[in-house]
Order: sequence, then C-alpha cells, then structure tokens
Amino acid sequence: MEEKNDETKRLISRISSAISWHENSHREIGYYEADGYANELDQTREDIMFLSNNFPDEARKLMQDLIEIQDSVFERSDDSNGSIGEAFKRCVEDLGKIFSKLSVDISDVVEVVYDLFIYNDYGVTDDVISNFKDALKEEGLNLLKEEFMKSISSKKNGYYNDTIKRGLREIADCRNDVDEYIQACSFATEIHQHDHLDIARRLIDHGRYDEALEWLNKMEHPITPSWRENYSRLKIDALMHLGKCEEAQQERIAWFNCGLNHDLYEEILKYADDDFKNKFREQTIERVFAYYNIWTAMDFLIKLGETNKCAQLVFLKEETMDCGNSYTVGLIRPFAAALRKTEPLASTILYRKLLEYVLNRVASKYYQYAAEDLIACYELSSQITDFGERKNHDEYFREIQEKHKKKRTFWSTFNPLIERKLRLK
Repeated sequence: MEEKNDETKRLISRISSAISWHENSHREIGYYEADGYANELDQTREDIMFLSNNFPDEARKLMQDLIEIQDSVFERSDDSNGSIGEAFKRCVEDLGKIFSKLSVDISDVVEVVYDLFIYNDYGVTDDVISNFKDALKEEGLNLLKEEFMKSISSKKNGYYNDTIKRGLREIADCRNDVDEYIQACSFATEIHQHDHLDIARRLIDHGRYDEALEWLNKMEHPITPSWRENYSRLKIDALMHLGKCEEAQQERIAWFNCGLNHDLYEEILKYADDDFKNKFREQTIERVFAYYNIWTAMDFLIKLGETNKCAQLVFLKEETMDCGNSYTVGLIRPFAAALRKTEPLASTILYRKLLEYVLNRVASKYYQYAAEDLIACYELSSQITDFGERKNHDEYFREIQEKHKKKRTFWSTFNPLIERKLRLK
C-alpha cells in the first residue's frame, strides 16, 4: 500500500472537514444560492476523485460519507432547479467508478448498491445500478437480483413493488437483455401502458421490429397526448425498417393531424408525390385557420413561408387576440418581426397588442420593449397605405399619449429612442 505523504494527509483532512461542515451546518440554502452550494459539493467530490487515483479505498469511504449527508442538506435547501440533486448524482456516479478500481468482495458491492437504490428519498441514486455496472459485473447483477426478489416477502405495498420493478429493469438494461426487461415489467403488476413504449424502443434497438409493432399495437387507444410523439416515432421507425413505407406515412399523417408540427409536415412531404403535396398543403392551411391556438397556427404559417396567410389570420383574429401572459408575449414579438417586410399592417397590429399588454398592466420592467414596439409601429406606418377601419399611426399615437400620459417612466424611455431614430433618418 502506498504511503500517504503530508500533502495527501492535508487533502484528506480538508475533505473530511468539508463533509463535516456540510453535514452539521444549519445554513439555509435559498433558491438563488443553490447553484453556488452545488459547486461547493462538486469541489469536494472532485477532491475525492483526485485522491482516488492513488488511494481508492480512502476515497470510497469519503465519497460514501459525502453521499450520506444528503438528508441534512436537502432538509434546509430550496433545490427547485435541481442543481444540488445533480451534484449528489455525480457523487453516486463517481462512487461507482471508485468501486471499479477496488478489489473487494462482490457481496460488499451488492450491499452498497442495494442500500443506495432502496433508500432513495430524493432521487439521487436513481441510476446507481448502471453507475456500478462495471463494479458489479455479471456476478454482482445476479446477486443484486436475488436480493431484490428476497426482499419482496417483507414489503407488500405497491410503492415498494414499483421500486423493485424499476431495479429489475435496470439490471436487464445493464445486461442489454430485452427479454429480461419485458419480464421485469410484469413484476408484481400488469404491464403498464407506458412500458409498451419502453419495450418497443428496446426491441427496435435489437432489430426485432415485428415484435415492437405488436407491443405498440397492444396499447390502449386513444394514445395520451404526452405519449403520442414517442408512440408514433417508434411505430414509424419499426414500419420503415420493415419496408412498410405507406403504413409509416399514414402514421405520420395521423400524428400530424393531432397538432401542427412543421418538422413532421416536412417529413410527410419528403415521402409524398407532387399531387399529394399540393393537396395536402391546401388541406393543412385550411386546418390551420380553424386551429384552436392562434399562436401555434401563426408559428406554423411563418415556418411554412406563408406570411400572407399569416397576415390573413391576424386580421381574422384581431378582435379576440389576447397576449395573455409574458410567455405568449415572448412568442408574438418574433411573429411581428417576421411579418415586417411583407405584411406591415399585420405586423403593426401585433406590435400594438404587445405595447398595450405592457402599458395596461403597468409592467414597467418591460417599458424598454414597449417603447421599441411603439417605434416599430411608427416605422411601419409609412409602408401602410390603407389602415382600413383601424386608426392610422398618428391617431393611435395620440390615443396612447392621452390614455397613458401619467406613465412618465415609459415616456422617459420612449422619447430619447424616437428622437435618436428621427436624427438618424
């Protein structure tokens, strides 16, 4: 065994002190502090991995100590963004690497993996079995499976059965054994609908396309919206491998008819003849105008290059169009910009909607954007010969001035911007 020099002893002492500090600290870790705290955990983890190059057994003990403090840390943390959890997951991954360097009894490795997998309150050790794949080897995977099967006699609740089921599936994946995976999915309960997707994906990876289709076709219909993409993509993949191109195309169309996906639309055209392309485009545009979400419809038309049709949709929905929330506002501004060159009136309507959304809600932090939107309306006005029944820009501007004259912060933002624009003309 290599002797520890003074530098190594100091490193071990520093790591031990850091772990002790993390464990015993009462410091509350707020949302905005979580990333920084995760970095502190990462630094300790990296120190341990450096130590493992020459002293893997010492590193193993320290990494296990670091992982064990997770309860203390999570109880006083706001880890909404998951950064602390991810730091601990990296610790578990590295612990597996350390164990692969050690010459230890395989039963000891199995015991560590079993405990980490079963007692997993915060999701930190979800991937512990795959993390320890090299350390477990085939013998360890067999022993771990035996431990899972033995443990079910003492635990009868469904939650625990789900945990064991997930463990058995992880073992099957470590072996890349799809038949064992299918068997694991039926453990303790009937095979779940989502399991069909997971099984089909693995069968496709193994070139067993007919079987994959069988599993997909056995799913209950209608497929839930959240599963539709996975279901259809897997089915299309299997059908294409089997040379069933027309069936694959019909699945694409059925999937596309559930929404408005431009990439999927282009994929459909890729496998279609010219007569179908023209008819399908006409039918799709007709469906776009009836689509329940105007912003999704506009996005699709712009991606399609149909700015004229998009402008028609703006005119049609102008009275009922509502920005709704800040997320929608983030969608509309690019639409307004995309219409500026060819459809100035439709673009102006969108910029006015954005402006009014901010001013009516006194959202002062967005006044810079609102000022730029009003300037865009001014710039576009010279390109518009007919405002129809709408107010022209001068009339609209006077109305805005009168209605929002007390919003001095907005006007102090807008006036310097418009003066600069006028000077540069």
